[in-house]
Amino acid sequence: MQTRNKFGWFQVLQIISAIIISLLCGAPNAFDKISSKIQNTEHYNDGFIQVLTSLEMLGLYFTIPAGFLHDKFGAKIASLIGGVCAVFSFLMATFIQTKASITFFFTLAGFGLGTGFICSLGTALKVSPLKYLGINMSLVGTAMSLSMGLVVSLYSLYDKVSGCSGDSCWKKEKQIQNLNLIKIRKIKIRKIKKKIKKMIKKMKKKMKKKMIKKMIMKMKMKMIKKMIKENDNEKEKLLSICVDEIEIIEEKKEDKASFKESLQILKNRLFWIYAISFFTGVGVGVFVIADVNLIWKSYNSSFDLTDLILTLFSVANATGSFLSGVFSDLLKKKNHRREEYLSLIMFISSVILLILGILTAVSKKGKTIDVFRCIFLIYVGFIFGTTLVLIPTMVGESFGQKNFGIHLGFLQIFSSTAAMAIPSISSGINNKTGHYFTLMFIFSGLTLISSLSLLIKPKA
Repeated sequence: MQTRNKFGWFQVLQIISAIIISLLCGAPNAFDKISSKIQNTEHYNDGFIQVLTSLEMLGLYFTIPAGFLHDKFGAKIASLIGGVCAVFSFLMATFIQTKASITFFFTLAGFGLGTGFICSLGTALKVSPLKYLGINMSLVGTAMSLSMGLVVSLYSLYDKVSGCSGDSCWKKEKQIQNLNLIKIRKIKIRKIKKKIKKMIKKMKKKMKKKMIKKMIMKMKMKMIKKMIKENDNEKEKLLSICVDEIEIIEEKKEDKASFKESLQILKNRLFWIYAISFFTGVGVGVFVIADVNLIWKSYNSSFDLTDLILTLFSVANATGSFLSGVFSDLLKKKNHRREEYLSLIMFISSVILLILGILTAVSKKGKTIDVFRCIFLIYVGFIFGTTLVLIPTMVGESFGQKNFGIHLGFLQIFSSTAAMAIPSISSGINNKTGHYFTLMFIFSGLTLISSLSLLIKPKA
């Protein structure tokens, strides 16, 4: 994988810029905080709210279009497109609340924020030398993890300051969130305007250089053909010059991303190992995020700890993101694979999800059992954050930087499937059985399978 050896102040500023963008890209993960307000204000049924949750998550995690934009136009232009989509969609959703329009705008907003996040990851991958790759990717992932808690806190702060306590407050909360997005994008737009001017100048220079090079190449080829006719003895030397010129042209062509070439990743066994792990890590995280209110209600606890769980879930998410970069870099220095760290975390998660399933199946009440349930639900944030950082890092490291956006987009088909399907599956299971422990046992099995598969070494 090609990464920069130098890591100066300019690269540090690029990483900081990526972190700032990521801080607001996890807004769809905080949807559960305002979903009941939207439902009560607009009189939507539970089924539609589940669909809305799933589609916003789908927009966030289905990033093949975002990956294409990233690879084709670069992180700066793609993140600007994503920012415009997110700001416009959230703003329109607060004014037009028909089922069709709110579904479209929330999905588009998810896509915009997902584009911003993939551009942040791509920037970190591009500017980081190998020895700092894990930590830089984890800083971007940590910001994404903290964004859920940040958005929830932003909503709560607005309600306290404004004195707004009704369900209709969700519109103002979204508009306040939009102001933060716009402020960040204004900074980016100023930088991008300068970059576009520089790019235009560079493009003009490149076009002139290309024209000159083509003219020189044609002159060279004509000269070589004449020399071949005149000098039979020098044929081999002259033909080798032609081959060298062709190789230079081919090398330049290979630097460009090719969609057909990126499809070859589907034949790689390592891709499918990452796919299982990504589906599991994102799926279990989305399960808790989307259904934490209903899960906690099923315990019949005398305390409502859902806001605390969501806030600490975000902290656990950020901790998992940060530590995954630190420890995977340390393992890499000692000639170990990053996959080994993720395998260990998956194994621990399998045990914890099994215990959580048992504690959910048990109908006992009490402070002690509630504390353990709370801790284990919060821990899911740790595996969620670890997966969201390590999988993109391993993709960039294993398959290269050239088609990173598309490669990650292919993998995020599985994370978006999890994000869209899990809330519907969990609510379906709950409606039929009245409990959630079955899904917890299933995720326990999936994390164990992921843990074992990650230990399989790729073919040399």
